[in-house]
Amino acid sequence: MLERTISACRAGPTAVDWFDLPGLLDELAEVYQQLGRVDDALAAMRAAIDAGYAGSPDPRCWLAEIMLRASTWCCAGPSVLTVYKLMRFTSGPQ
Repeated sequence: MLERTISACRAGPTAVDWFDLPGLLDELAEVYQQLGRVDDALAAMRAAIDAGYAGSPDPRCWLAEIMLRASTWCCAGPSVLTVYKLMRFTSGPQ
C-alpha cells in the first residue's frame, strides 16, 4: 500500500497535496529495514531526505542505523557515522 501511494505521489502533483511524500518514504524505509531489505531501506530513506524529510535527530542518523543494524557499518560514510554518533551522544540516554 505504501509503495502504491508513493507511486501516486510521484506521478500526480495533486497527490502531493494529500500525502506527505517524505513521511511515506520514511515509513517505507522502516518497513524495508524490518524485512531485512537493507538496500531498499537505504534507497527509500535517501529518497525521503531528497524529498525534504527533516527531523530530529538528523535523518542521516537513520541511514547509519540501517547500515549498523545490517552489520554493514564499514559501508557507512564517515559523515553519516559522525552525525549518528553526535546525535546519539547528545540526545541523552537511550
